[in-house]
Amino acid sequence: ILSEAALAATPTLQLSSPDGRNTVTFAKPGKELTYSVAIDGKDVILPSRAGLQVDNRVWEMALGKRDLEQPDCWMDLLTVDSVSYGPAVDTLWTPLYGERSTVRDRYNQATLHTSRKDKSDYRLDVEVRAYDEGIAFRYFFPEHPAAIFHKVVDDLTDYTLPAGTKAFSEQWAQAHFDVGAIDSISYPVERALTLELPDGKWLARRRHRRLGPDKIQGACRQAVDSRICNVFSCRYRDLLRHPVENYHDSRLARRTA
Repeated sequence: ILSEAALAATPTLQLSSPDGRNTVTFAKPGKELTYSVAIDGKDVILPSRAGLQVDNRVWEMALGKRDLEQPDCWMDLLTVDSVSYGPAVDTLWTPLYGERSTVRDRYNQATLHTSRKDKSDYRLDVEVRAYDEGIAFRYFFPEHPAAIFHKVVDDLTDYTLPAGTKAFSEQWAQAHFDVGAIDSISYPVERALTLELPDGKWLARRRHRRLGPDKIQGACRQAVDSRICNVFSCRYRDLLRHPVENYHDSRLARRTA
């Protein structure tokens, strides 16, 4: 159990988009790393779990690190060391194809640095970007001094949405869209997952992986409704995830037409 003083001393990452509308927060108030996203001061992703599950037991034993603690969740023993804020970025890049000849790349950036305070030398960074269009983040393992291979076995990231959120889901690309309460999804769905919040905001949950069904009904962690989890199937070194993109109605209509 952490004291109030310890919680207050734990660094928290809070980052806003260049226009100030989108804000993302990462914190570790206890064992779980959590994040939340707000648009115009209103939460659109409520505090949700973040992180990875890693199983390095065999590799640790091979290197003689046999006395390391094996927690139920690899993230449990990580503590937040610091938060660093990088310079604002505002550049243009030229895609090979697409609707635009140039794309503006404009965002603010920050990194949450975590580590274990034992002989493992484990570290994990969460690199975060805040765009005017949405929020993106990825997990990054700094090089380990003993060259330990990190065996990632699960993605713990989930997305807790306001009660009453409606989903426009499809089981494969260009399939028929099913429209209904997000808690009613009972099968893996494709990205992007378009969401309508109770207050009328439109969001898009983007990623190159599918979203699994075991997260929304009975298997919701802590019995929280309106929560989405991931189906683990991708690499983490180069992945930037966009958990939410803020659509105005006219932009949504153009993108789905």
